[in-house]
Amino acid sequence: MARSNGVHLKWHEVKAGIIKFIISSNEAVREPDIRERLRKDYDIVDSGNIKTHLRELQQKFYCIEKIPSTKPGGANKWEIRRIEHVINIRSKFPDIQLKTYKKALKIVTRRFFHISPDSPMANMFRVQLLLSDSFLTCAQKITLKLYSRELTNFTSTVLISGGWSILNGSRGFRKISLE
Repeated sequence: MARSNGVHLKWHEVKAGIIKFIISSNEAVREPDIRERLRKDYDIVDSGNIKTHLRELQQKFYCIEKIPSTKPGGANKWEIRRIEHVINIRSKFPDIQLKTYKKALKIVTRRFFHISPDSPMANMFRVQLLLSDSFLTCAQKITLKLYSRELTNFTSTVLISGGWSILNGSRGFRKISLE
């Protein structure tokens, strides 16, 4: 997409493009690869602007994480690997459909289940996330409520049964009382 001078992109379009590129890869993404992608997709060549976008995504929005190079002069890598990143992407970049990215589903599954990612329960959870727009929101609200009340004995079966209730059209998590 070539742009002429003075033509502006949509608000946060470049940042959303960076997030989509990082979350679509299986591992951390090298900064030169991000620069090359932005050059192709948005015709951005100024590395200062790219570093500003990356810094804002890391420090202001808390959507990505920087992995410094182990070698002097080596390229930094950027990664999305925490549930906080997924929650912040969902709230600050609602146009990104997180349920379509394997990495996001893996992060959410790993956060809510302390089981193998290939287990039947984890697969059922991923299917629920793919089918429902509200399931991740409900899971996020329950997690925030749990953090605020410092509850530690919350099992994944409550989350799954509530998710199935939502998918089946019943009231779902409204039936569960955490008070």
